[in-house]
Amino acid sequence: MNILLHHPEYAKKGILLCSSGYLKKAKLPLVLSSYIPYFHLYVKFHLARSGVKQNLQNVVYDHSMINDEMLYGYLSPFLEDDIFKALTMMIRHREGDLTAEELRKIDAPCLLIWGEHDKVVPVRIGRKLNKDLKNSELVILKETGHLVPEERPEDVHQLINRFMAAEETTEATANGSL
Repeated sequence: MNILLHHPEYAKKGILLCSSGYLKKAKLPLVLSSYIPYFHLYVKFHLARSGVKQNLQNVVYDHSMINDEMLYGYLSPFLEDDIFKALTMMIRHREGDLTAEELRKIDAPCLLIWGEHDKVVPVRIGRKLNKDLKNSELVILKETGHLVPEERPEDVHQLINRFMAAEETTEATANGSL
């Protein structure tokens, strides 16, 4: 969204899948804590407490889709310390999301795709983004949680293709190609 606001010449459209919105920058004590040596091990411990299966159950609507392949796919990056170092850097350098006022300045078309049962970034955030982004379309997928591409891959693919094709048709008409 920062690119669409500050450098609209680099992107014609935006697509958000259950995107965070309106989050502030991390609080100073947390940012300062991230400089403590081995802080990444605290991040690892914190995430390990709930476990991969519990975390997946929190982000998908249909728990029956959680199989061994999915569990391993989400577990494998966490077997190396690099991901925890990266998460530590994300805590340290997170800029914070754009304000409602900044979002209202974005002219580019935006497609917002949300899971109806998203517990991580609730639909109300999608509705607020849809209100603040003046040229946006919000699609709420029923019986879907936070992992929309995994839960509804065909629908997400179709929605993105339709959204991207819409401008091609508009551009072709404007250029006299159709």
